[in-house]
Amino acid sequence: MPMACPVAYFFLRQTPKLTMGVVFILWGLVFPVYSLLILHAPAISAHIGAEIWNLPKFLAAASMMLVLLEERISLATHLAGHDTLTGLPNRRLYADRFEQAVAQAIRDNGGFGFLVIDLNRFKQVNDALGQSLEAPILIAEGPYHVSASVGAAVYPADGLSESQLHAVADERMYAGKEQHRIESARHEQAINHSNRA
Repeated sequence: MPMACPVAYFFLRQTPKLTMGVVFILWGLVFPVYSLLILHAPAISAHIGAEIWNLPKFLAAASMMLVLLEERISLATHLAGHDTLTGLPNRRLYADRFEQAVAQAIRDNGGFGFLVIDLNRFKQVNDALGQSLEAPILIAEGPYHVSASVGAAVYPADGLSESQLHAVADERMYAGKEQHRIESARHEQAINHSNRA
């Protein structure tokens, strides 16, 4: 059917409002076009006369299906790049953005920063609570004391690949984590010493 071509084109371009608009215009043109066919091509209008009333229904149903399909595709695309529990970007999206950053840095003859962030002592919490971590955090009252260690690397000075940059940033992050551990131990000793006195 020739009218399906514009609808399919706009659907493929992922523009649900435009898809609905085109279908609405086509729906609105059914009866005026049929009236013109009756006047100028009675032989053609005689063949399609019985089905003309079904065409607007078909267009409305097809547009609704296309819009629903676009919504599902959009949701699936989002879920493919994000963690379902936290909603944060996942490794697949990270790999895509890393490739884009490298391509832009090459194109612009520039660079970019690469950060590795790790919550201190989070492994102990995760090992103890596992997947049930969300419930205690949402239920338990604060205050919470959270610290993080950060390691940085710069493209292209510290490496050209993701694995090189990750290794440099990891090394710097673990050096910061060790420094945090040493400072925390000193702070705890000072508090214990002042409590004894």
